[in-house]
Amino acid sequence: MMSSSRGLRATAVLSAAVILSFLGTVRACADVYEPVCGSDGKTYPNACAAGDVQVAYQGKCADKKACIGKVCTTEWRPVCGADGVSYPNRCEAECTGVTIVSPGQCQPKSSPSPSPSPSPKPSPSPKPSPSPAACPCTKELNWQCGKDGKNYANPCLARCAKVEVDYAGKCADPEGCKGKFCYELYRPVCGANGVTYSNRCFAECTGVTIVSNGTCQSTKSPSPSPSPAPCRCSRIKAPVCGKDGKTYANGCMARCSGTGIAYPGNCADPKGCEGKVCTMDWRPVCGANKVTYSNLCMAECTGVTIAYDGQCADPKGCIGKVCTMQYKPVCGANGVTYGNLCLAACTGVTIVSESACPAPPPRASRPPRPPPITKSPSPKRSPSPKPSPSPKPSPSPAACPCTKELNWQCGKDGKSYANPCLARCAKVEVDYAGKCADPAGCAAVTCSDEWKPVCGNDRKTYPNLCNAKCTGVTIAYEGKCADPAGCKDIACTLDYTPVCGNDGKTYGNACAANCTGVTVAYPGQCADPEGCKGKVCTMDWRPVCGANGETYGNRCMAECTGVTIVSNGTCPARRCVCDLVRAPVCGFDGKTYDNACQAECAKTTTRYEGKCADPKGCWTVRCMTQLDPVCGNNGEEYRNECFATCTGVSWTRGPCPKGKLGAESCKACAELPLKPVCGDDGITYGTSCLAECSNRKVVSEGECV
Repeated sequence: MMSSSRGLRATAVLSAAVILSFLGTVRACADVYEPVCGSDGKTYPNACAAGDVQVAYQGKCADKKACIGKVCTTEWRPVCGADGVSYPNRCEAECTGVTIVSPGQCQPKSSPSPSPSPSPKPSPSPKPSPSPAACPCTKELNWQCGKDGKNYANPCLARCAKVEVDYAGKCADPEGCKGKFCYELYRPVCGANGVTYSNRCFAECTGVTIVSNGTCQSTKSPSPSPSPAPCRCSRIKAPVCGKDGKTYANGCMARCSGTGIAYPGNCADPKGCEGKVCTMDWRPVCGANKVTYSNLCMAECTGVTIAYDGQCADPKGCIGKVCTMQYKPVCGANGVTYGNLCLAACTGVTIVSESACPAPPPRASRPPRPPPITKSPSPKRSPSPKPSPSPKPSPSPAACPCTKELNWQCGKDGKSYANPCLARCAKVEVDYAGKCADPAGCAAVTCSDEWKPVCGNDRKTYPNLCNAKCTGVTIAYEGKCADPAGCKDIACTLDYTPVCGNDGKTYGNACAANCTGVTVAYPGQCADPEGCKGKVCTMDWRPVCGANGETYGNRCMAECTGVTIVSNGTCPARRCVCDLVRAPVCGFDGKTYDNACQAECAKTTTRYEGKCADPKGCWTVRCMTQLDPVCGNNGEEYRNECFATCTGVSWTRGPCPKGKLGAESCKACAELPLKPVCGDDGITYGTSCLAECSNRKVVSEGECV
């Protein structure tokens, strides 16, 4: 019994020794979160938790890999990270996870002063002035401007230097703006010193901290000038239109008047057209205010500066429009090169050529002064013989000059010509307007059996828009093509109650239209803008409403088209009527609509059936990681039902199909004509759209070899 108790005491002593030695190696750290970045690139809760790892800097570590896939703007509003790196803006810094220590660029670290050469110990001197060690301050960055004009990293350092703080933020140093170029744009910002600067550039070059956009509440006058300087502008004539609707001689004069610049050139004033007589010819021009005018006369009477001939480009017209990324450049009237015809057409801009726009000529420098002309002593000409007369060149495109206007025509030889002139040069009679129909283009396109007939310019009725578009034919109008032969056995009265057919023709009555098979668009005569060519109408605004639902400026403008006028005043807004059937679809604008009709009313197309996927819905949801894949209607594969459901997307059980997808699986590609491309998997796809839909990159145009 005695030996066993002695053994237990020995074990207890040994265990206590082990525990004490273990506790000696364990460091007790406070539960305080003051993150530091270790030299190993890892973030520790505080310096104590880093242990033997050397602390690189205060704050969280930066991980640039975390920014992969993150979308940030290119806005230049620099911030300084705890790692001493200047980031272009807050977004670029936050995605790395680094701690942001101050707005603005990081201050360059001052190089340490060289250590003095070893010298004998100095003789005892009077007590030194308080050193940083004698006045302990944290490394907190809270810039203060002292009354001595110097910057201090925080109030403590200012107190240690026995300097009174003038204001929070960095000091302004006007010397920093010497040699700095800033635009004379008036977008005021307020500095920490209470001074309002014309724009951010004028403030940043002084180094002052910007506290807000707009003017300061109590604006100080900058110290260099006790009174506000007069607004001096040159007399250069470069008119601009101010936001107050007034025309100023140049931008400087607009800014001096306290208004912003709306657009370059003279302001448009519709009142200038009152009593002005202009023809109704459609020769559009684009004003500097980005408004399309029917012709030069209608623009000039407003006084607006003409930007270019043709219709204005409106990028908003491309919202919801589906275009391929195929590069077949065209040049717009605005001098902009668009990737292909679709990307240009959706803006509404007039297309001037089927190639990239020519590069603007370089600014011509002043030519050197020519040397003085000296008369040669001998009047004899150079002995070069006269060139032998070359034979007359064979007729070339120059002999048959045509513009680069795009106005497609289909010749009777079955070929498409860019405009009527090129068809005449080829001595081919035009069959119909628009590109020729090519049924081969539908080989790789799957269209539905829906019956929504459309009539092509080739005078053929197609079951629906998809069946027509895949041939490349230009759509004439919705509904069946008119066939006068259908009226042979139909007896219609001779009553004249005109109706307008979808083919743009006026029929004597509904019976005369229906027997041809054409759909009646609206009662009354059709509007024909061609009837206004050469017609003179005033520009007075006395609106009338046509039977076609269009509002005309006055009765003259409506009557010249031949349309039936149904009322005075503007036409009522057309309502988009949809049924209440709930069959949700996701539009290309990323919004969910109750049905396809409502998506069309919002001027967008259906991307896929079902609700749009919203990853934010999963932020507060925890899903099991069990692998039971489902395929979302957006073409993405989710790990299991939970991961798909939390996004809101509709899904089907099982993994998404791999490899080549048909047009029926990619609704955005269904109506595109056949244009084979080769994918990076060595498979030929009908269009580049189908390749992208199958998550494949296009390596070359044409079929794979």
